[in-house]
Amino acid sequence: MFDAPSLLFTDTVTLFHWTGTAYQKTVLKSVQWRERTKEITDAAGIVTYHHTVSVTVPYETAATLPIDPQSAQDLICYGDVSAAPTPATMPEFLKANPRALVVEEVIDNTYRPMLKHHRIIAARG
Repeated sequence: MFDAPSLLFTDTVTLFHWTGTAYQKTVLKSVQWRERTKEITDAAGIVTYHHTVSVTVPYETAATLPIDPQSAQDLICYGDVSAAPTPATMPEFLKANPRALVVEEVIDNTYRPMLKHHRIIAARG
């Protein structure tokens, strides 16, 4: 028998959930990481770029996710990141990890009969 998520998705991410006193680290393998940069022009003609990431987490990989998008303090990073940040080291951590983003939304698609998954949306803080 084969493991379908590991055949479909080959990316690894690290979640950092803020517990109120420290970051709790969780590494998820067999996920899909997709990046998007959107160009936004305001009324004055000033162009800004909004970088977002969408991560698909199959239900088999993680039935529940230890993150809270309402806190605006949880992070997701591409790859297996060894050291968790602290509030004091957060600016240096974000600078050293350009693929570290703030979790903005978690979409629950586990109610489907097939292809159950969670989708995490994150953006540069």
